[in-house]
Amino acid sequence: GLGSNFYNDKVGLSDRTGFQFTYAYHLPLEDAELSLGLTASFYQFTMDKSRMILSDNDDKLIDNSDLSLFIPDFNFGAIYTTKDYYAGLSIMGLTQSSLQMGNSGTTNDYRMYRQYNIHGGYHIEISRDLMLQPTALIKVSKTLKPQMDLGAKLFYRNDYWGGLSFRTGSAFIIMMGVSVDNYSFGYAFDYDFSSIRAHSFGSHEVMISIKFGKKAGQFRWLHRF
Repeated sequence: GLGSNFYNDKVGLSDRTGFQFTYAYHLPLEDAELSLGLTASFYQFTMDKSRMILSDNDDKLIDNSDLSLFIPDFNFGAIYTTKDYYAGLSIMGLTQSSLQMGNSGTTNDYRMYRQYNIHGGYHIEISRDLMLQPTALIKVSKTLKPQMDLGAKLFYRNDYWGGLSFRTGSAFIIMMGVSVDNYSFGYAFDYDFSSIRAHSFGSHEVMISIKFGKKAGQFRWLHRF
């Protein structure tokens, strides 16, 4: 499998523009499948000088730098899938690239440490038309507290679904979606109950997915079990 992702993310004075390229290999096993994936990531990180308000106008870092960095990195993932459950591991930031501008401090002071994600889910068939899928995701980083997402989705004939999720110390999420032919539409609302709630009521996400082609063989990885 091959995939790519192009993105532009702006937060305050910072801007990240880049792309990711992913290769995946699926290994069929007896009554199961093992999938492995590797992603190469390249992005440019910049700071907008024109919007900066400085207490010292003679700032050598600002004056002598274009405040732009080009950062490569790699991610790895593996997932084991059966008819009834799946379990996987992913590692983000394999090279632990440094996000350092100027020569102040050591590279380790600005290093982006690896993040480890462990996830899994189980399929519970309630009836011919209803299927419940409880899921769990654990995120571990060297510099941040471990965080867990616990959730569940209810599917009706694989055409409609809705779910709830709880993120420890952070947010409560409501989600729903519908599939029509080769099109899928989804919506999620995150209600944050951490200290950021004083500045944000929550966030909305809208997803639209289109599958090209009508032959079942083109989507065989979705119907192996």
